Amino acid sequence: MVMPFDPTASVPLCLVSVSSPTMSEKELYDVAYFELRNRLQSIQGVIAPAVYGGKLRRILAYVDRQKLEARGLSPMDVVAALRKQNVFIPAGNMKAGDFDYQIFANNMPDQVALLNDIPIAIRNGAPIFMRDVATVKDSSQIQTNAVRINGKRQVYIPIYRQPGANTIQIVEAINNNLQRIQQRLREMDPKAQSIVLSVVLDQSVYVRNALEALQLEGLLGAGFAALVVLVFLRRLRPTLVVLISLPVAILAALAGLYFTGSTLNSMTMGGLALVIGILIDQSIVVVEAIVRRVDGGEAPMEAALNGAQEVATPVLISTITFCVVFFPVVFLTGMAGFLFTPVALAASMAMAASYLFAITLVPAFAARILKARMHKESNRAANHDDWFLGRWYGEIVPYLLKMRWLVVVAVGLAFAATVPLYAGIGTELFPQVDAGQFQMLVHLPSGTRIERTEEIIERIERVITEEVGQADPEYPVTEQHPDSNLRILISNIGVLMDWPAAYTPNTGPMDAFILVQLKNKKGMPGTFEYVARLRERLT
Repeated sequence: MVMPFDPTASVPLCLVSVSSPTMSEKELYDVAYFELRNRLQSIQGVIAPAVYGGKLRRILAYVDRQKLEARGLSPMDVVAALRKQNVFIPAGNMKAGDFDYQIFANNMPDQVALLNDIPIAIRNGAPIFMRDVATVKDSSQIQTNAVRINGKRQVYIPIYRQPGANTIQIVEAINNNLQRIQQRLREMDPKAQSIVLSVVLDQSVYVRNALEALQLEGLLGAGFAALVVLVFLRRLRPTLVVLISLPVAILAALAGLYFTGSTLNSMTMGGLALVIGILIDQSIVVVEAIVRRVDGGEAPMEAALNGAQEVATPVLISTITFCVVFFPVVFLTGMAGFLFTPVALAASMAMAASYLFAITLVPAFAARILKARMHKESNRAANHDDWFLGRWYGEIVPYLLKMRWLVVVAVGLAFAATVPLYAGIGTELFPQVDAGQFQMLVHLPSGTRIERTEEIIERIERVITEEVGQADPEYPVTEQHPDSNLRILISNIGVLMDWPAAYTPNTGPMDAFILVQLKNKKGMPGTFEYVARLRERLT
């Protein structure tokens, strides 16, 4: 089996669970496989490859060996009779008038019980029917995969995304269509009146939370940067001039991301949040040069022109230096290129736009908003000796310059002392993140039957509920167990040796994995603490 590899699509975006208090596992599987899966895959960007859990419907003939031998028959005679008497053959077509009719020879019984009346052979002039040696029943294939959701056997479909598709848009489309699909299924099948479709283990929640956190951090960074500028410049108007370039530089970077085919994701948002402080630095340099000239007695228009010309080259050099550090990331290949290229693009385009606005928009705005000052007032404003930071800096620098070699040696020793710490830091591709969910892999001795594996999984589920609490699937809409921190508990036992085997870590009936989703309530232990507790109890 050859499948495309997408490192961002190896984990399902969500699971669509199928449950009903009145339907059997066999009926749930049929609804999920033949109806729900096809309807979900009609949503743009969705891959719904398999159905986990349930039982596969099969029409089985249970043969009585003694009755067969008494009549001189073998099991292959039963198989041959079923093949001959249960056929559906295209017989051709018939053209009549304006229509071309397809003709089929349909010898398939419409009821399972009719298969018991199939003749198998004739012995001593009397026919031997299927009912004489066997019983045909509407049954199921021997089960090799079972799914438990919150302690009950159910069925679920994992939802993956096609390469290039948007995670949030896919999950929103599924949520928008799920109620309509559920209503349609109830109308088509009278047995499905109690069927319930729900989205569980929704990964888009954490994508949204990550993006919102990055947006908040970007706003906080911009706010604190503005506060620092206000504290040091001690003037409101220059602070406004500094901040004017920040939103337009971000907008220009977003336009660049659009034309390069990138999206707003955790990497591009992280790149923009990373450079917010540096974007303001460029404007600060330009504004400081302009304010210094205004304080020196120049007219605001003249000061804006001369100040911008004075620092244009140094600011350009600093911008190029920054972009030179980031831009080579674009040429990375493999996993590193896939992850960090959007960061480099976002940061480089934001810096380039910031420089353009710092030497054009900022001087123009400063010329309009800054006011000319009287010479004496300007001298007082330019004199920072009355400020405690200015006095402290003026007092300490002469002493440091007298002991410059001592300062250099102290810095060198401090650097040397930090070098051994590098070995203990550790390295990894991604930092540990408390996503409010974890997965447990269970492996029993090879050859263990699925019934025994399910018994072990049931015991593990009891341990989990003892540590975390009872499952509360309706949270946060309604909360039935306030003392519990458990939202969803899903166990996938064994594997169906078909297409679903490509999307599960299980290799046989002796394997299982358990998915645990927490509520992440404040005051409750985190994911890593629960993992440590469970590891201690289960080992």
